[in-house]
Amino acid sequence: MKKTAKKDCVKFLDTENPEEINPTMTADTTTDPIHIQVILCRIGTSLGFNIWLPVSARSHIVEIWAPRRGELLDELPLEFESSMMKGIEKIDVLWISRCSIVRAFVFESTSSKCTGLLTLVDLSTRKPKSNIKLHLVAESENYSRVAQDIRNYAIAVLEGRNASEICTFLSYESIQEIAGLKFYLHLADRVISDFENAI
Repeated sequence: MKKTAKKDCVKFLDTENPEEINPTMTADTTTDPIHIQVILCRIGTSLGFNIWLPVSARSHIVEIWAPRRGELLDELPLEFESSMMKGIEKIDVLWISRCSIVRAFVFESTSSKCTGLLTLVDLSTRKPKSNIKLHLVAESENYSRVAQDIRNYAIAVLEGRNASEICTFLSYESIQEIAGLKFYLHLADRVISDFENAI
């Protein structure tokens, strides 16, 4: 059954007629981050989640993705102080269920990488039972470099916590592969776990 957000908790963004924008769900072979974000949006909504995108990226994404009313959030249904909310709002893709973040996707190629990590670390510290899954997204060939960068970051700011406790690596190719699976709708969001790599 598709998850629905509480109306008193979520404000939706009215978008253009989806028939006027490409509505098809395909596993694009491009390595353009925008197209990978689009695929994550389509997977997320197919699994019943609402989507949050940074305001600065929306215009590029909705040129390709056709969100139905209620799928793309106009406001985050979260209550934190202003500084934390600003950090969360910059994360590249969020999957939201009701008033909670389920999965957060931070692209290695964007400037939000460190901001997203720091914000999610802070959030996980304040709400240790929140169980938010954070994924660093990049091309598979960049795995070793990205993993080392995150390990170094963990040593610097995570106060001894292992980086793998905070996030995992998810490649563009894996996201495309998930989108191409005919049965992923029956697996819920745990399908992501079969394609992620430890940091």
